[in-house]
Amino acid sequence: MTRFYRLFAVIYQIICFCGLSGICCGYPNLLAQSTARYAFEHPQMGTTFRIVVFAPGETQARLAAKKAFDRIDTLNSHMSDYIPESEVSRLTAHPGQWQPVSDDLWEVLVRAQKISRISKGVFDISVGPLTRLWRRAMRQQEMPPQAQIEKVRQAVNYRHVRLRKKDHSVMLLQPDMKLDLGIRAKDTQQTPPGKYSKTKGCPSPS
Repeated sequence: MTRFYRLFAVIYQIICFCGLSGICCGYPNLLAQSTARYAFEHPQMGTTFRIVVFAPGETQARLAAKKAFDRIDTLNSHMSDYIPESEVSRLTAHPGQWQPVSDDLWEVLVRAQKISRISKGVFDISVGPLTRLWRRAMRQQEMPPQAQIEKVRQAVNYRHVRLRKKDHSVMLLQPDMKLDLGIRAKDTQQTPPGKYSKTKGCPSPS
């Protein structure tokens, strides 16, 4: 992925995650009670999430932000290919076997595969082997030989990611397949932050 698309992805996921209506607590209700603006940041998924909370006090704001950031950490633990114990890593460790996955990961995979079909493979979460090769090239400041690129590319094909709806199970058909969820993981909003902030005493979104 080029630097431009990485930057676009970060901007896009921040907009999606935070919302244009003023994350966690909506603006229309600010006049109804005395509130202050609090901003919090949390590094995760190779970027920095920033949440702005309007709340009666700092304690409530911090609790709301912590709940949202905990949610982000949970998603990362499911979907990061950097974590050996993550669900994604376990999937790639056992090709050719059906493996049940969490609802979070299932929804991301379903959406990703739909985008792959529509784009005819331009978007492909099985690009992991090429991603790892690129990371290595960046570390070593050296492009890999074309023969190595072609060899790794043989393991990249979204059609080899099979989904079984009845029990939310996934199987990778080919050995050496690696998933890189990238944008899809960052864009996941199973539970918007506003749901958490409402329970912490922040003004409710309109």
